[in-house]
Amino acid sequence: MTDDETPLDTTEMLTGEKLARLAAADFESFFNPDGKVSVKIVVEPVHSARVRGSGANARIIITPDMANDVIDGPDRLHLHLLIIGHEIAHLVHRHVQDTPLDTADIQALEYWADFYGAKVMMTLVTFGNNISAIYKSYYPEKRFHEALTSMGAAVGTMVESVYYLNKIYPAPLVRVGLSVNGVMSFLRIFMLAEDVNILWMLSVNLRIMSAPPTKRLINTHPEQLDALLAPLQRARQWHLNMQKSHPPIEQWLHPALLPFLETRFTDSEFEIALSTAERREELRRLAEALDEPDLFNDV
Repeated sequence: MTDDETPLDTTEMLTGEKLARLAAADFESFFNPDGKVSVKIVVEPVHSARVRGSGANARIIITPDMANDVIDGPDRLHLHLLIIGHEIAHLVHRHVQDTPLDTADIQALEYWADFYGAKVMMTLVTFGNNISAIYKSYYPEKRFHEALTSMGAAVGTMVESVYYLNKIYPAPLVRVGLSVNGVMSFLRIFMLAEDVNILWMLSVNLRIMSAPPTKRLINTHPEQLDALLAPLQRARQWHLNMQKSHPPIEQWLHPALLPFLETRFTDSEFEIALSTAERREELRRLAEALDEPDLFNDV
């Protein structure tokens, strides 16, 4: 079944397949229609959601169970959007290649897809015509507090049933951290513009990590976070190499969405150092707000 065979009708019972197609349509709408950003959704009997094919044949495949799942509340909405966001990240960054990748590259790209996929979720619920309408039916107020707790419940479900130790994936707690970082990366733009109390950073972390399965993982395997930044440079280098022959999607992206979904990896060493210094300053301010000025000295 292809996208053209299923109408995008938000008045009907919302299933995983309909949500995936609505998310795909919204994501495509973020780009100039003359560009080369296409998100195809198909349903096939696979073990889990994935991207297959390259070039014009690239598509996101979801399982029949995921397609038939009823979205009956915000927790289920966020769970599906995290999964679809992850696969959209793989698709638009051309992570599926005709030439097989080595294990280290695959892990680095899974790492990137967790981070960017969380940003895709946030962009969809904020700017997507279809997805934001669904989201606002649960959260009509312009506040993220309750929604962040629901995202935490979705992450907890991922910890229980999706994230597991495997050589081609980051450790489960790293994947949790990447989702948190993706959400924070998106929200930072709003928070800085409105000069919100720096404690927002702590609030986001606590809410997304609040589900019991996530808390258990933090208590039993905190050492997994030691590898949080390990694949970062490899992921960056892979994308730089890929973009030598395939231009980044940002050239077709609506300018207003560039801060949220920009895909270039060409920052200079100076720009990277400047960004690092900004993040360290945020941590310093957060530590002072918590009355623990030395809290992040080793970070």
